[in-house]
Amino acid sequence: MKEEKEKLVSEYERLSNQFKNQYKREFYIPNEIVGLVVGSSYNKIKKLSQTYNVNIKVHDENTDDVQTKITISGDDREYVDEIEKKLHIQKFEKELTKNKVSFLIGKGGERIKQIIE
Repeated sequence: MKEEKEKLVSEYERLSNQFKNQYKREFYIPNEIVGLVVGSSYNKIKKLSQTYNVNIKVHDENTDDVQTKITISGDDREYVDEIEKKLHIQKFEKELTKNKVSFLIGKGGERIKQIIE
């Protein structure tokens, strides 16, 4: 029993030290563009994680109906920062595209109706 406890304590300390040395960034993206940012079956996130050797977590359990939390962590601060920038740029591009579409359609579809006529 004592040996098991010592093994568990040792493993806990090892994992704890590993996480102390990691850099971490958290931010939120609107729920309506989560799929566009993370990719189909999370392919974009998986590719970024593998390429830059970082962990990217999309918090699906988020109770907020408006935004989803994204957490990026890794040993290399530059990589963590770079991934955060890439995801923020994607977020901005997707929001911008949505705003352009909304502008083009107009309130109640009035602008698009005028364009069609």
